[in-house]
Amino acid sequence: MDARKLPGQRIFDLYLLADTWHADFNAKDRGVGLSDDSIAWIVGSKTETMPLAQIVSVRLQYMPENEDKRAHRTCTIDFGAHRQLIVTDRHGRWGQKTAPDYRAFVHDLHNRLVAYGSPSVRYLAGKSPRQARIERVILGAFLLLFGLVSLLSDPVPKSALGLLFIVLAAVAFLSAMGMDMSKVTEYDPTELPEALIVPDEGRLARTR
Repeated sequence: MDARKLPGQRIFDLYLLADTWHADFNAKDRGVGLSDDSIAWIVGSKTETMPLAQIVSVRLQYMPENEDKRAHRTCTIDFGAHRQLIVTDRHGRWGQKTAPDYRAFVHDLHNRLVAYGSPSVRYLAGKSPRQARIERVILGAFLLLFGLVSLLSDPVPKSALGLLFIVLAAVAFLSAMGMDMSKVTEYDPTELPEALIVPDEGRLARTR
């Protein structure tokens, strides 16, 4: 289904993820529409719609560059009851481009929510405490694995390196367990954090 056929007053050609935790955006799930009281999106050939009144939170995030993905930004819309929509500024066949519609979408969404009058919506910036904890636990698991492999090696230098990895793994696990899960960063929906919306021009130039 073409994104232009979505119901809504304004259509945005953006990649998305709906009700899933995997992070692979693709052209099959593409197209978001906004009206004064609802948001609609396309997953495969199916169009879904949710009222703005059911939005519990909006989270803006900057995802740094890693080995296989360039830096990008996401807008996660949580509807509660384990339902969410993640919209990204990644675009192009391999996600190597920046979607020109992303900034306009984020601003339009916030303008409509403010105009709709949804005082219960939380506007969050950056990673959730849950995300940060999971990342630290994964890091700790990798460090522990490397440490055990090094300890099982005969040479003394590798054994010393193994102990270091195990100590670092313990630090990662302890910091994850000691995180304040209630700590969040909020922003004013009328003053958006542009650093979490506008792409870095240096990286953008290299992808063109």
